[in-house]
Amino acid sequence: MGSGLDKKKILISICLCSSLLALLGSSPSSCLLALFPPKSSPGSYNVTYRKSISGFFHAPARIATDHNGDIYVSDPSRRRILVFNFSLAMMRTLEIEGIPLGIAVDSELALYVGDRERSSVDVFDHSFQLTGTLGIGEGEFGLPNDIAVDDQSERIYVSDSAEHLVKVYDRSGDFLFEFGGYGSGDGQLNFPIGIAVDSLREEVLVGDHSNGRIQVFDLDGGWKFSVGEFGAGEGQFTRIHGVDIDSQGRIYAADVFQSRVQVFNHAGEYIRFVGEYGPGGGKFRVPSDLVVDRWQRLFVTSANLGRVDMFQIYY
Repeated sequence: MGSGLDKKKILISICLCSSLLALLGSSPSSCLLALFPPKSSPGSYNVTYRKSISGFFHAPARIATDHNGDIYVSDPSRRRILVFNFSLAMMRTLEIEGIPLGIAVDSELALYVGDRERSSVDVFDHSFQLTGTLGIGEGEFGLPNDIAVDDQSERIYVSDSAEHLVKVYDRSGDFLFEFGGYGSGDGQLNFPIGIAVDSLREEVLVGDHSNGRIQVFDLDGGWKFSVGEFGAGEGQFTRIHGVDIDSQGRIYAADVFQSRVQVFNHAGEYIRFVGEYGPGGGKFRVPSDLVVDRWQRLFVTSANLGRVDMFQIYY
């Protein structure tokens, strides 16, 4: 009896997947994960290394994902952005005349690319056709290090490391406001670097590189709280880079000097670390960025290994 019900459930799931594939253009594996997200026993939490993307990069820097599960990676020294599908197979490449650094993708598959050479953020459509820029274009930023998109408010947040600011734009590319400013006090920044938006909690997370912390703001730039401090111990940072948050509110931060990713709960309490220094799968050398996708997969760029590692988050 139970076996028959299980088979029926599987058949219904496959039918649902087929329908979703037609609507979203997702792969079968991404569809099944959407229907049955990975879980462990109640109250448990684990992050497990799965596989790597290698052989395509010189020094991968920033990473982003879209709602189809595609992965975008900037490789500044080779002046290009590479795109991989849900199964981590290479799909296509966007050659950049300048030096691509920060990247983000919105719900309409518009790609935002921070150009370190031209001090601008360019916008490309899903066919990689240039459609516009943020602000005045060239010279808008000192150093557009990372980019995050909030699809609900239709705002684009850019960490400008050289000017110690986060600059905010609307979907049309018009400047809205900025927050931060040089300093070490609450809400002040010293070389802001990684940035992420938590749309559910309406928060912006900023890796405050030279202050050894993550600062959390509301969507309008109002300071809320900080996570971490300088140091080499648990919950401490030497040189923070990429930041992101998972569906359960856990905060992830890559530390390039300690070659690990640290994980905190949303209250800022240290939970664990992921990875360590080394060449093997699941180990890092200069982990420069990270992202958690909607299927709770954690991707980490390892610049000195020319590799992206994928982990599965179980909760």
